[in-house]
Amino acid sequence: DLGLSRDDFIGKKIDDLKIDDDLKYLWIEKVLDAFSTCENQEFEYKFYGTKGVRYSQAIITPEYDDKGKIETCIGIIRDITERKLLEAERYRLLNILEKSVNEIYVFDYNDLHFEYANQGVTRNTGYSLQELNEMTPLDLLDAITREEFEQLLLPLRSGEKQTISFEANHRRKDNTLYPIEVQIQIQHEQNHKVFLAIGNDITEKVKYRQELAVTEQKYTELFNSITEAIFVHDPQTGKIIDVNDAVVRMYGYHSKKEVIEQCNIGTLGDSERGYTMERAVELVRKAANEGPQQIEWMARKKNGDVFWQSILLKKIRMGHADYVIATGRDITLEKQIRLALDESNERFRLAFLTSPDAININRLSDGLYVEVNEGFCKITGYTREEVIGRTAIELNIWVNPEDCTRLVQELQEKGYCENLEANFRCKDGKIITGLMSARVIMLKGIPHILNITRDISARKEIERQLVEAKNKAEESDRLKTAFLHNISHEIRTPMNAIMGFADLLRNEALEPDRKAKYIDIILNSSKQLLSIVNDVLEISRLESKTVLLHLSTFNLNQLVEELHQLYLPKIRKLNFTFHCGLASEEAMVEGDKEKISQILTNLLNNALKFTQDGSIEFGYRIERDKIVWYVQDTGIGIPENEQKKIFDRFYQANLPIAQLKGGSGLGLSIVKNLVELMEGHIWVESTPGKGSTFYFTIPYRPAKAVTQNTVLSPISFEILHILVVEDNISNYDLIEQLLIQHGAKIS
Repeated sequence: DLGLSRDDFIGKKIDDLKIDDDLKYLWIEKVLDAFSTCENQEFEYKFYGTKGVRYSQAIITPEYDDKGKIETCIGIIRDITERKLLEAERYRLLNILEKSVNEIYVFDYNDLHFEYANQGVTRNTGYSLQELNEMTPLDLLDAITREEFEQLLLPLRSGEKQTISFEANHRRKDNTLYPIEVQIQIQHEQNHKVFLAIGNDITEKVKYRQELAVTEQKYTELFNSITEAIFVHDPQTGKIIDVNDAVVRMYGYHSKKEVIEQCNIGTLGDSERGYTMERAVELVRKAANEGPQQIEWMARKKNGDVFWQSILLKKIRMGHADYVIATGRDITLEKQIRLALDESNERFRLAFLTSPDAININRLSDGLYVEVNEGFCKITGYTREEVIGRTAIELNIWVNPEDCTRLVQELQEKGYCENLEANFRCKDGKIITGLMSARVIMLKGIPHILNITRDISARKEIERQLVEAKNKAEESDRLKTAFLHNISHEIRTPMNAIMGFADLLRNEALEPDRKAKYIDIILNSSKQLLSIVNDVLEISRLESKTVLLHLSTFNLNQLVEELHQLYLPKIRKLNFTFHCGLASEEAMVEGDKEKISQILTNLLNNALKFTQDGSIEFGYRIERDKIVWYVQDTGIGIPENEQKKIFDRFYQANLPIAQLKGGSGLGLSIVKNLVELMEGHIWVESTPGKGSTFYFTIPYRPAKAVTQNTVLSPISFEILHILVVEDNISNYDLIEQLLIQHGAKIS
């Protein structure tokens, strides 16, 4: 290390060596001390060798001769440069630790007692080193138990972590607290494990954090109180980093979190109209790289509604990162106004004229028409030329002048009138109902009236029909009640007769003539009662659509003659005639004879019931593909307001007279249903006091004439054995007696 060879030492005195003078003097001094003290001399020295600064340790040991005198000295030199450098580094580090503003501790791995604490600990806690030697970290940590602290150390002990960190409060000797951030790791020293802890007093940091929190709170409140929508975007990707409350309200979302997590810069634009994700990201990047960007953007709400925004994009720096702030203002109304102003007069006129509602502009001062649209012309029937320059009074449009007065009054008081319902007269005289809204507007500084009128005649008609249907339903309920009252009377009357005269027949002393009379009364009452029951059952079957047509071939004239013969004995005081529209050989048709007969029977019964004198005529005529039947009488007639109602269920015209004449009130309803079942139509023509004529039509289906008659032989009951199955004993007895009278044998 000195740069000398062995030959440079052998035979030379120390003083002759080519080394630094100070080193020479040190060696000479130590050799002399060894001779004088007869003791080993151990010393260290520094010198500059060929490898720079070096450190050596030398031991000079005296050697004695046989007489015990020092003869020579042996010098042993050892290079300790590395050790010296390590010691110097250790000292430097120790000095750093001691002078560090951080608190540095070393505490035992097992019992946690402090083994070392630097000046930072004593300065911050107020404890001396001697006091700290008797303490553990738990004596300094506030509100942390041994179990909790061991739980913190557990990841270090298990090897799961190399370092742990946490924040806590340290308690000083004077019992005051201060916040501290602690980092702990395990150190190995000569087969001995210890914990090394570094604590940083974060009082200022906590204070700054609190101040920052207050500042952030103020910023957040300010950020959210701004009525304009504010987005914070990543300058490269356009990702939404943050939004204010105005965004949530403006776009219809529930929370900021929903916007940030579920939306991107593309979903908030109307991509169908070109306001896409790609275009939005491009604008964000331009704002970041080229400067502020001012744009108009069509935005889309959560519910799909679109609206216009004016957006300013600008780059800002927050913390250590750049962001792009987008500030948006809803300009939908402004846009609409601007677009309306930008439109040409022709486009405005087109929109004005093509509205289906009647729109007219009148001068407020005199009511003069200055403009009308096509809707006005279509609804009123006037041409534009016929209206412009004239007034509504001149055209006689208002049906009720009071409505016009009310309109003018509201315009003068409020400047507008809404939903005024009035009747208007069209050019052809037709009256329509309109719903009008009007407002005073300024055109070139002159006040005008803008009227918008919607034709609600159809709606009013529907409302009228609804009221009519309601009244009809109420009338039906009333008629039903009257019917039930009437039918109960109609049923009780023949039933009382049947029961009363049947009871009288018990008298064995009753004269034969009187007995026969009573039997006739019972039979007639039974027929009357059966007719009522049949009517109720028939209308029920007709309304439930269970009645079927039974088509057959029959002769119309024969049917007419049969009915004439049937009713002729009943109509003695009246002139009873009939009319056939076809010759007998041409009168063969296909249809349901029984139901046609039932219809005519009902109509003839009614004619007979309400005709005291005069005549009754019935018959038919052929009109193209229809048979038109009629029953005409000279009876009491039917008022015009009741002529449509008489075909309704339960309804009886001239109710007091009808009650006197009897009946269920179902006959004409049954007739109407039967006619409609046969695809026909029924109506009545009547004049009160002069009589009525009922007409009904059925399809005319001619059939081939029958050329031969089939004669049925009479049935002989004497050769028949008949089995009667009947669960009602009275009916059984009746059938048995009837069959016995005809010679039948009953099993």
